Amino acid sequence: GRGRGRGRGRGGERGRGKGGRGRGRGRREHDGGAKERNERLMAMDGNDSDGSNSALCEGIESIDLAMWDFAQCDPKRCTGRKLIRQGFCRELKLRQAFKGIVLSPDGTSCVSPTDRDIVESYGVAVVDCSWAELDKVPFHRMKVTHNRLLPYLVAANPVNYGKPSKLSCAEAFAACLYIVGLDAQADDLLDKFKWGHSFKSLNEELMRRYAACADAAEVIKVQNDYLKEIEEEHRNRKTIRYDLSNLDLDDDDEQEEQEDHEEQEEQGQEQKEQQEEERKGENQKIGNQNEENEEDEEKSTCSSCDSDQKKS
Repeated sequence: GRGRGRGRGRGGERGRGKGGRGRGRGRREHDGGAKERNERLMAMDGNDSDGSNSALCEGIESIDLAMWDFAQCDPKRCTGRKLIRQGFCRELKLRQAFKGIVLSPDGTSCVSPTDRDIVESYGVAVVDCSWAELDKVPFHRMKVTHNRLLPYLVAANPVNYGKPSKLSCAEAFAACLYIVGLDAQADDLLDKFKWGHSFKSLNEELMRRYAACADAAEVIKVQNDYLKEIEEEHRNRKTIRYDLSNLDLDDDDEQEEQEDHEEQEEQGQEQKEQQEEERKGENQKIGNQNEENEEDEEKSTCSSCDSDQKKS
């Protein structure tokens, strides 16, 4: 009896001990990105005794950027992969939890300025996948707390330039930061890419409208109003017809038109005179040719008469 009791006790303790160690590793792995980021900020701040790195808190290093990578895109062109290589972003495992804002096609609400506290505290994550293979992404296995969608924006990356909503990872990060009001961090992130300024210039007005909204519902309203504006503008471009007969010409235009008309008349008169001179020249040539022909005939008749007289 005592042996069985000791066996169960030892086994139970070992089981609990292993479980505890396993959970501890999981927590350390989850918090690793934030811990590394804070250590890097503290180290750089400690090396700056005169405050020359005071703007560091406004750089992208102050935001925890993360990414789930499903290897559906070209790694050489993937902006998320570039940020990971440069140390500004960390990669998440499939079942690894993320407490910050997750930009995902599986989101149910839109990013809004009310998400700023979450972004500053826990960061932003993206799902790096191909738009053509969304059905292969196991969204249900990802442990997320704040799933978000981005509103209408236009891509500026070299792969999908000018296409609505086809944003790269870097553009998605920047868009979220702009909308929640972290412009300095967004600018710093886009500076890592040669084309980064194009994304801001293409969407600056619209992102400014989004950033002024009170909540996600207002962001959606601003998006829909903007889409109506685009549709109306496109419709007007199709229906516009210019009626030149109803346009009033300025005095300068009338004078230029009169001068052009007079110039055309002068050119026409010169052409007529030139044609008339050419015609007279041709007639003169014909007259001279006729005279030469008559002289030749007279000479031939005279020579024939002389020959007849000699014969007689």
